[in-house]
Amino acid sequence: MLAYELTTQPTDTSTAVEDRHNTQDLVFYVIGDRFEQFCDHNVVLNYSEALAHHKIIARLANTIVIGQGVGSEQLLSLQNALAAAGTRRAIRVQEYLSEKVAAALIDKQLDNNVLITRPQHIGPLHFCSQLVVDNQCAELADCLFAEHLPGSLLIEAAKQVFIASMLTYKPAPLQDLHLEEVRFTLSAIDVQFEHFVFPIAAELHLTLQNIHIDGLRAEGAAKILITQLERLCCTITFHAQAYNPKVSASLEHRCGIRVKNRLLRGTSA
Repeated sequence: MLAYELTTQPTDTSTAVEDRHNTQDLVFYVIGDRFEQFCDHNVVLNYSEALAHHKIIARLANTIVIGQGVGSEQLLSLQNALAAAGTRRAIRVQEYLSEKVAAALIDKQLDNNVLITRPQHIGPLHFCSQLVVDNQCAELADCLFAEHLPGSLLIEAAKQVFIASMLTYKPAPLQDLHLEEVRFTLSAIDVQFEHFVFPIAAELHLTLQNIHIDGLRAEGAAKILITQLERLCCTITFHAQAYNPKVSASLEHRCGIRVKNRLLRGTSA
């Protein structure tokens, strides 16, 4: 998590002195508007009400923690509002948005569809990343309002941390393929949900398992544990193969031709 101090600029000196005297040691949590039901409208606020009441937050808060559902542009707008609030106080901001992995690395075009931070290599076959959900991501685009994050979003985040970890660090099994580029295909996904994941900080822990090298292909499994407040919430296991991109594209093309041929035979019949 990136933590830094945001210093507000005073507009009135007497007010600033009074504010400092009355400051309480408060932490405010700001989450996306879609998670209205999780808010308590006291210290857990959605983005819109945090922005609307930014002067009160600037006067009272020591720390602001950015949770799930807040986008980079929204964070910037909130920072600007707080900085202009006129209290001459340093507010500690904790957020992961500035640590998001590059969209292109995980085959995404839009930054708001990136759901993870840059993974950390914490062991030979172990990686860790933070969940970073934008309110405008595809997985929330047509999702009903609720308190928790949908399971489909967690599966997508697990896939992203798998791809990002493999391509960023190229762990030993992939290095044995001696390929400059790698393309992954999934053969199976196992999912077990233990607890809801709510719109606050959550971690993804990935472990590679049973990796085998077969010529120009590697296959194995990646087990991802999603935790929140040190509690296991979800276990997702991907069974996948790694190919040379040209081999993967050729395989996909041949499969496509076979399907089209079957379609045409059925149409002519």
